[in-house]
Amino acid sequence: MSATWQTTLWMRVLLLVLLAMLVLAWPRAAAAGGQCISAVNRVQGDVLVNRCNECRIAEITHKRRGNGFPLRRSYRIPASGKMELSFRGSGKTRVIMDSPCDAEEAATEAPDKDCAKLAKSKNGLPVLINACTVCRGVVLERSASNGSKRRQVFTMTARSMLPLKTLGAAKLEIVSELPCTR
Repeated sequence: MSATWQTTLWMRVLLLVLLAMLVLAWPRAAAAGGQCISAVNRVQGDVLVNRCNECRIAEITHKRRGNGFPLRRSYRIPASGKMELSFRGSGKTRVIMDSPCDAEEAATEAPDKDCAKLAKSKNGLPVLINACTVCRGVVLERSASNGSKRRQVFTMTARSMLPLKTLGAAKLEIVSELPCTR
């Protein structure tokens, strides 16, 4: 009877040791799999945390509720470092790509192609043009002379032109654009 009790005790101790090792090794195993950067969404502002001991480039998207297409940005985060993002309040930041910092790769990395352009039509009214051969989501910002700003999201088919209404804006500006999701 005591031999069975001792065997059970040793099995439980062994199980606890294995669980402790698994818990301690979990962050390193996740980092070894390419998941070094994590986004922490806070009310005070979002933070990117690098859990690896090497510089990383993180590509993120940030989406606010009710605001069409997400913003897409890239950040260089130092080894075992943190980076405060400028996004405040509600919204969701997600890491979509995480890669090591290579000086050559970072220098040759080209940003997304600018397909959307603002132009004036023959009658002088503004138009939004998609010059690419793929569908694009475009976020347009209208700035009034009193400083107020309003954003609107457009989904534009390939090689299309869309007439715009100024709606009292003194300035029109393309804030961001992304390929349409299928």
